[in-house]
Amino acid sequence: MPGLSNVVSLDPGELHVLAVRSDGTLWAWGSNGSGELGIGITMMSHPPTQVPGLSGVVSVSAGSRHSMAVRSDGTVWTWGANSEGEFGIGTFVSSAVPVRVPSLNGIQSVASGQSIRQFEAFSLALGYDGTLWSWGANTDGQLGLGGPTRYSCVPARSLF
Repeated sequence: MPGLSNVVSLDPGELHVLAVRSDGTLWAWGSNGSGELGIGITMMSHPPTQVPGLSGVVSVSAGSRHSMAVRSDGTVWTWGANSEGEFGIGTFVSSAVPVRVPSLNGIQSVASGQSIRQFEAFSLALGYDGTLWSWGANTDGQLGLGGPTRYSCVPARSLF
C-alpha cells in the first residue's frame, strides 16, 4: 500500500482497517459511517489516514462500527458508534474522534465483538495483571458478568 510502511500490527473490522506503525502512530481506512476511523468526520477514506491525537499505540481492535486502541501508558481509547455503551464511558454518546475510557489503566490489549444481532457491540480489555474487563451489549451473556444485565456502559471485571 503506497505511503504506509513499517506496520507492526493491524486489525480488519467489518468494513474498515486499523494499522499501527513502528513509531506508534495509528492509521485507518475504509468505511466511516459511524466515525469508526477516528478522523473527526464520517466520510469514507480510501487511502490510509493517520488518526489524530493518538500516539504510542500498541494494540488496536476494529469492530463493526467502533474502534479501540491501547497506548503504551496502558490507557484505552475508543471511537465510532456507542449505541450499546461499547465506549465504556458511562453514556451512549458516539464520537468520531478518540475518547479515553476513564476507568481503565494498566491495559495491554483490547478486542471488540459483535453479536449476530445487528448493532449489539461489546468491548473487552486485558490488563497486565491478567484481569479481563468487559462492557457494551450483554444480550447473550458475552460480557462474562454472570448476570442478566442487558448493557454495561462502564467496564466491569469479568468473572474469570
